[in-house]
Amino acid sequence: MTPTTQEREPKGRFSTPRNPLANYDIVRAAAQIAADRDVDPLKNPRTITQNAWNSARIELEPSFGLIPRAHEICRQLSDCHGRPFPWRDLLELVFDETRSIALVHRTRLAQPPRPVSAAQLEWALRLVASRFQKGTLLPHDYSGGRDALLRAATRRETTILASRLPTEGQILSHCGGDWDRALVIAGLQPRPHSEPPRAGASVGVIDAILFYYGKHGHLPTARQLDKFSAREQFAKATHKGRPWHEYVKQAVEQIREMAWPEPPAYGAPAPESWRPLQKHLLAESERNRRYTHQEVIEAVRCFMVQLSGANPTDRRWREFSRGQHGVPSLGVIKHHGGLKQLVGDASRADWQERSQVWLDPRAIRRESRVKPTAANQLAARVRSPRAKILLAAFGNFSRNEATAKELAELLGWTVPKVRGWLEVLRAAELVEQTEQWQKSKRQRYRLRQAQAADLTPSR
Repeated sequence: MTPTTQEREPKGRFSTPRNPLANYDIVRAAAQIAADRDVDPLKNPRTITQNAWNSARIELEPSFGLIPRAHEICRQLSDCHGRPFPWRDLLELVFDETRSIALVHRTRLAQPPRPVSAAQLEWALRLVASRFQKGTLLPHDYSGGRDALLRAATRRETTILASRLPTEGQILSHCGGDWDRALVIAGLQPRPHSEPPRAGASVGVIDAILFYYGKHGHLPTARQLDKFSAREQFAKATHKGRPWHEYVKQAVEQIREMAWPEPPAYGAPAPESWRPLQKHLLAESERNRRYTHQEVIEAVRCFMVQLSGANPTDRRWREFSRGQHGVPSLGVIKHHGGLKQLVGDASRADWQERSQVWLDPRAIRRESRVKPTAANQLAARVRSPRAKILLAAFGNFSRNEATAKELAELLGWTVPKVRGWLEVLRAAELVEQTEQWQKSKRQRYRLRQAQAADLTPSR
């Protein structure tokens, strides 16, 4: 039989289309199989050797496809410096339920901080966009394109190209976590958004400063910006937590990048020849905007890159989203399943496909709030077991007639309970009163003819 072969990269290394995070699941499953095979019934899967693991992995290939050997798995899970994952440490990680595998994986791949110039950023984004014929790039598009370029390069070219192509996290660090700003620097088209702008938007601090400058021609103070946002009826993100001069400095840099007129010194009035500029800031971040699940996952992926191995917490998300337009609030994050669940979903290989079939809980709740009609409620009560028991109880009486007290004594129910269910059956026209005008306790009930024909009295 011809052995199954595996494709190789241009460098000669084995290639795999599998998501690296899936390798951790494979290592755990094969190690457990190897431990079960061992002659020692108490064999610890953390102590499995690579040879034993290589033999056990064959059982998983019908489910996972072709699985490389243990040393190749360790190489594919190398850190940012190219060092393979130590086998013993890998086994300890996959069987340690107190540690996040996705977090450890991201930490190992995190690149050290490296300054990125605007020219380098522009060259990198334009190179990836032109190579894959795209007018704009989402963060995952750039990361995937960068990885494809590095895989296609020779060994010598890889080192040079990796130093010239910044990572997604380095680009976001240069742009203050704002990917749209990176697209502006590179001169690419803005990424598409699902909904048009609406009034009552929630605008980041930097955008609010630009909005103020475009209308008044000078840089505002914090108090002036608060009054301006109230007057223009938009919600401005809080500027607390960072010095005000940092916001002003970042706004001035963005004004220069957009080739707007140079602003006057901070505190100086606008020039007399100033004419208001048109700046549509509300298109990017809106209070009532409906984020798609894919947009939320995109933002979480950017957040994970910014963490650099730190734990994803609600407090860190607030700091990440503060002052950034186009970034969903913590309330939106909780509505889409919570930060912990979203981090796990963003780490999956099929996160894009899963985001397309996500169901909005608000739509489900709206459907569940629709009250059933009276006819549906009555039909549901008639089909209940108690209604069927009460109908069958009439067969124990002569002519299928009985009072509420007689039925209660037969079934062991209270009289008010029997009367309540008799009213349900009477409303459904399954039971009728013998004397419609009489309302005494001796009022008798009987089955209608259609119901009485289905019952055989038990004597």
